Amino acid sequence: MDVNPDVLIQELFHSIPSFILNRETEGKILREFDQLGMDFSPYQRRNEFKVLDMSIGEEMEMEDAASEIMDAARTVGADRLVIDSLSSMVSGLESDQKRRRYVRVIYRVLERLGCTSIAISEIPTLGKGTNYGFEEFLADGVIVLRSEYEENELKRRMEILKMRGSNHSREVQRYYLTDNGLELAKYRV
Repeated sequence: MDVNPDVLIQELFHSIPSFILNRETEGKILREFDQLGMDFSPYQRRNEFKVLDMSIGEEMEMEDAASEIMDAARTVGADRLVIDSLSSMVSGLESDQKRRRYVRVIYRVLERLGCTSIAISEIPTLGKGTNYGFEEFLADGVIVLRSEYEENELKRRMEILKMRGSNHSREVQRYYLTDNGLELAKYRV
């Protein structure tokens, strides 16, 4: 399957997720969306959208978290899910072994749900990989977004490192955040 990166990005970034896993409260997330001109209240009223505060630490067992995700996804009939961010969710765990195990549990849950999932993982400022280095091996797709200054101008770039089952672009693409959403330079109107 040949993938136009612009179509892929618009699908991921323009669609309304069914729910978001985050380390913030639902109120804070919704206020941030409001500031961006995104009103989620109609989706909430219809019980089609939910934010779960997934502050994971030793106090919250991994299986409990997985069960909470499954229950919430079924409640809203999730077809899209965003984890922001996977890195912060596992930062409360004390060892890489526990972090790895938790990420595997989350990925299994996402597979069982069968919904489109976007898991954001942070990259250290000067790093090439993710914080812990194992997240990208479990994912079906890895899209890296970078912001770098060149000649005193912020330049944004996107690279699809991995997208299983697709023939995707191997080029680093320049992208812009506009009133129309995220646009790739190559496909910009």
